[in-house]
Amino acid sequence: MGRDRISGRVKPEADLHFLIQQLDGIRAFRRVDPGRLEQSFERLELFRLWGSIKNDVGRIAYFPETIPGLPKLIKVTTTLRSLFPIALLSLALSVFIRLGILPMPTTSVYLIFLFVPLAIMAAFISVDLTVRRRIAAQERANPGLHSEEKQRIKAVIVELLNRLNIEIRLKREDPNRYRMRLHFNDYPGIVVLSERIERMFGVFRRSYSRYVSIPTGKKKK
Repeated sequence: MGRDRISGRVKPEADLHFLIQQLDGIRAFRRVDPGRLEQSFERLELFRLWGSIKNDVGRIAYFPETIPGLPKLIKVTTTLRSLFPIALLSLALSVFIRLGILPMPTTSVYLIFLFVPLAIMAAFISVDLTVRRRIAAQERANPGLHSEEKQRIKAVIVELLNRLNIEIRLKREDPNRYRMRLHFNDYPGIVVLSERIERMFGVFRRSYSRYVSIPTGKKKK
């Protein structure tokens, strides 16, 4: 679901839904923006809860920056991702030219429209997979890495899930509106609908599964 708003304000359940998924991603060393998390916690007035994990979030969120050689690769993926809109526009133009909707330019210009975006996407896939595999290798080599921080973050996720379930129950909303794609399925307060292997562009398998889940809509006992 999107970040629902009421009179310009983000609904509490939308912030809870956002935080649960973002914090779950941090447990899996996914890249997130701690500043956005802090904003959501502040809107919910959960200052104590955020204070209890703020340092943990920072240590884990910036962990990839400590792996030798990875900061440069991360910058490359960021740059390539920023080129996606241009690449998609170029690819669309090549399709329109091929269909005869646009006039055919010179062969060299057409090939640029066609192959440059494909090269950008291929480079992004290659570098991004390398980054993720390097992080996964560090996790395997250090199974206890940031384990205490992860446990504290998990406890906060459970608390947020309980609050979300209370909101859903009080407002009689459909839990399916709050569908989530989680990296872990060890939370009380969720129903796992399916497990899916994460794939990039639907083709290239990544190194983890995602659990499609919804809140139970019931308060934790």
